[in-house]
Amino acid sequence: MGTNQRDKKRKLIGKWVTACFFTLLFAGLVYALVSKDSSRTITARFERDGHVGKALVLELADTPQKRELGLMYRKQLAPNHGMIFVFPEEAVQSFWMKNTYISLDMIFLNKDLKVVGILESVPILNSEMRKIEKVSQYVVEINALEAEKLQIAEGDQLNILRGKEKLVKF
Repeated sequence: MGTNQRDKKRKLIGKWVTACFFTLLFAGLVYALVSKDSSRTITARFERDGHVGKALVLELADTPQKRELGLMYRKQLAPNHGMIFVFPEEAVQSFWMKNTYISLDMIFLNKDLKVVGILESVPILNSEMRKIEKVSQYVVEINALEAEKLQIAEGDQLNILRGKEKLVKF
């Protein structure tokens, strides 16, 4: 084999190794992002007078960036799934549906995780601010009409679960 052919072969192998390296690096980054996001969920149930509702899987929106993005740009949300917005303190919280393609129910909770108000079937793709006139520290968003289906009402307690154990706070 001549020197020219060996050089071509080395270059080809070098390109192949480089392509494999970047493919594996990209796959690793994707895996890290997906596994990080999936670990940022909680399981929770609403409870009233000893009656415990269905388990909900809620993504945590616990940073300013995650709260700002919320459920925007998503085309669907699985039943019994949603997002819980965690604010640093109680205040009148307001939301909009800009770039949100899913009609949602918004469940407002005070610092003790008690429901203080619900907005049902909030219309999609609009910038009108939505709020209730009570302070809340947490807001759960689920598919429209799911709050009614799950019989969630003002005064209900949200229980955060770790295994079978109830947690009081995050």
